[in-house]
Amino acid sequence: MELIQNLSKKAGFGIAPDSRYHHAKLSLDGKLVLFSEGHGEYFEPTKTFNEIGMALRLGAMVANIDSHLDEDELNILHQLINHDTKISPMEKKSLHAYLTWRLNSPANMNGLKARLEKLDPKAKSVVSHILISVALADGKIDPSEIKQLEKLYAALGLDKSLVTSDIHHISLSKLGTIRPKEQSETKENTVFTLDEELLALHESETSEVQSMLGAIFVDGEAPHREDLKTTVYEQVDNGLDVSHKSLYQELIVKDKWARKEVIELCQKFELMVDGAIETINDWSFDVVDAPVLDDYDDIYVDFEIVEELKG
Repeated sequence: MELIQNLSKKAGFGIAPDSRYHHAKLSLDGKLVLFSEGHGEYFEPTKTFNEIGMALRLGAMVANIDSHLDEDELNILHQLINHDTKISPMEKKSLHAYLTWRLNSPANMNGLKARLEKLDPKAKSVVSHILISVALADGKIDPSEIKQLEKLYAALGLDKSLVTSDIHHISLSKLGTIRPKEQSETKENTVFTLDEELLALHESETSEVQSMLGAIFVDGEAPHREDLKTTVYEQVDNGLDVSHKSLYQELIVKDKWARKEVIELCQKFELMVDGAIETINDWSFDVVDAPVLDDYDDIYVDFEIVEELKG
């Protein structure tokens, strides 16, 4: 990853996803988006940049739920970036590239359900608000889309029975009644209204909720900027770096760990517990298409998956 970042910078481009800023990881067989000029030498993402990135990840999940990207849905996601006056032109360029990558890459919900289940009702309502608002971008919602939203709610650990009432509440309180697409307002007016409502989330919700929402959509622990300049992770034959490999070997000696015990193990290897679990599970998904660790306050090891990983 460091090689790719340095090469793109030398050629005068930025990349998306960039693990330093987008909280997402490249895959060996995945896609990469280039954008001109790049982030610059001293770029530090703002809080608003991170919040919009979180909303874009949610929006991309909704836009792709029926395997068809509607032009209105795409437009509202781009306007979510364009209409925010708190971020710089360079941040906007980076977020547009990140959105392009999200829309053209498989949705990754590894670890999201467990994290969302720990949120309070207010934070969960923000998540559902974003999901429904993007789904309503084209002025209508079909029964098939409702079924897909129910599946997405369930996958994210939200109550899928609330989809219909959430649609009704948001459509009435924010947009008026849902109308057929051909009878709805012009695309420009629809996009502007929805975009303003999504942007209002940044102002109306507490900083605590915003921080939690920003944290739940991090794909593992992104390395610090300084670490990327000075550290090359030694890779081992199973695809994990040495620290995560060592943690994994310690964990598979028994099937259940108290969370406090795992935190102490992670401290020994200078890892954060949530990020370490997600990194190990990402590797497990890549190898056998299933997680090896379950996080339910206590940490459980699936020894059937352990055996598959040995093979």
